Amino acid sequence: MAYQNAAYDLSRYEKQLAAQPRLQVVENTEAKPAKGGHRVRLFFLMAAAVMVVAAIINSQVRLTEMSHLVAEEKAKLVELQSENVRLQSELEGKMSIKTLESQAVNELGMSKVDNSQITYLNMSEGDQVYCAAADAAENGSLWSKICNWTASFLHMSE
Repeated sequence: MAYQNAAYDLSRYEKQLAAQPRLQVVENTEAKPAKGGHRVRLFFLMAAAVMVVAAIINSQVRLTEMSHLVAEEKAKLVELQSENVRLQSELEGKMSIKTLESQAVNELGMSKVDNSQITYLNMSEGDQVYCAAADAAENGSLWSKICNWTASFLHMSE
């Protein structure tokens, strides 16, 4: 389709129709797979699907068993916690001041402190060392020598 216009030469922009190559049909020389191979592939695919389904069922069974075990252990935990609360309250009841006082009075025969039983010590007099066995110093035993040396040391430091 060449345009005939002297002012413009548009032939440069028109597509040149090139000779198209002819298509040739080539026969496939490779060996075709046997028709029985399709069945073997289908068999293995079905076997794999059965194994996957069996694995899912097995995991669900184990999950159910573990859920039952957890529920049983939670029930045991609740029971043991209530037992703990009971034992704690029993312990607090046995260790209360009133219980200890009544046990001391009734079973041990004790009584509350009277003013006559209180003795005050005066500790402002100073320290003294007293050897109980004064005659032991004359015998010359080791203990008496230690007591005499300690007493003489304390008198020297005063």
